[in-house]
Amino acid sequence: MNIKVKDTDIAFRKWKVKDRDAFVNAQNDYDRRQALVYNCLENKTIALDNEQYNYVLIQIRCESVSPMLHYTLRCPECGSVLDVDVDLREIVHVRYQDFHDIVIPGLKITLAEVKNREAYERRMSETQDTYNKYLIDLAFHINTINDAYPQSFNGVVEFIRDLDVDQFENIFRQWDTQRFKVLMNGDLTCSNCGITTKWNFDDLPGFLPASWL
Repeated sequence: MNIKVKDTDIAFRKWKVKDRDAFVNAQNDYDRRQALVYNCLENKTIALDNEQYNYVLIQIRCESVSPMLHYTLRCPECGSVLDVDVDLREIVHVRYQDFHDIVIPGLKITLAEVKNREAYERRMSETQDTYNKYLIDLAFHINTINDAYPQSFNGVVEFIRDLDVDQFENIFRQWDTQRFKVLMNGDLTCSNCGITTKWNFDDLPGFLPASWL
């Protein structure tokens, strides 16, 4: 099976029992992420950023278990409780732009895809803080700063932390319009009042097989 992530074709297989064993026995987030996705890829050296990883994970789940998830929702118009089955293939959308320079007065940053998967995964697994994850993700996508290649990841992080707040917000806004994002939303029509509402499906109940939990 194949999925396209931006311009890259990624071949993957369905989950196997050995992946369940690896997931259940994993000692940390890094090992769990390997079990769920990277062990299933034909090219195990490919580097995925966090959103790309989530997108591939959803595709693997669709093929391995089912694309369907069950939700219990409350209609915002009439208050009726709705039991609905939602197809992941219909609510999962991706958004991104081809990378282009981030430019603010006195500063130019060029971007690139993540190159060092091992380092990226280790850093991302070390924190659960959303802000820190965004910062790490941005740092790993920075290719050059004013045409100079950074000497180290820590150097990039220190550069970011030393920015004025307004500089950082400007940079992040430009980065946010370019980065790969997974959006999960769709329209549902209430069976009681007939009104259609757009829902954001931020939670994925029953995503993993019951035997994995």
